[in-house]
Amino acid sequence: MTTFTETPSRESSVSHRTSGVWHGNAQTTVTAGGYSFLVDEPTEMGGKNEGPNPMEYIIGALNGCVSVVIEAQAGARDLPLDGVHTYVYAAQDLRGLEGKADVQPHFHTLQLNVVVATSERDEDTLTQFARDVEHTCPAINLVRSAAGSEVTVQWQFAEKVVEHDAENALNASLGFENRNQAVDAPEPFFTVTNADT
Repeated sequence: MTTFTETPSRESSVSHRTSGVWHGNAQTTVTAGGYSFLVDEPTEMGGKNEGPNPMEYIIGALNGCVSVVIEAQAGARDLPLDGVHTYVYAAQDLRGLEGKADVQPHFHTLQLNVVVATSERDEDTLTQFARDVEHTCPAINLVRSAAGSEVTVQWQFAEKVVEHDAENALNASLGFENRNQAVDAPEPFFTVTNADT
């Protein structure tokens, strides 16, 4: 787990606020920052299956957050960035949510795969880049801080990104069959796992 040396400061903090309106059938409209989105559940969970479920929003936010931090870190160090693909797999034991077993109701296993297209080839530079992204990404640190969660961040650096490359890399690492095939995906020239742990 990542450790930090300083305590958060109220003066340096920004707040985030959201509101939710429940509509029944496991549906809630959430308003955040002037935008609204629907949170739903599959029909077998009592919803209407008209939007992602709450846990899918959490891992979707992880995809978006790490991409923003990658862009910021690359810009700060003039690291060439030609593309970023991310893919998240998360496992949740539903017995905890349903109250059928005393297990954590949130994700117990989570893997984030990141494929970065760059012309940078120095392995020390890329390792430090990955470490700094992991260390400063709020969403990575949030899921890592969840007690009892096994979180893996796997990085691949390649000459280009292609559709489904991050998904295929994740499936290969976990021994899953690929549902979507990455076409013309280059072999990564450098990989690193959990750079900040």
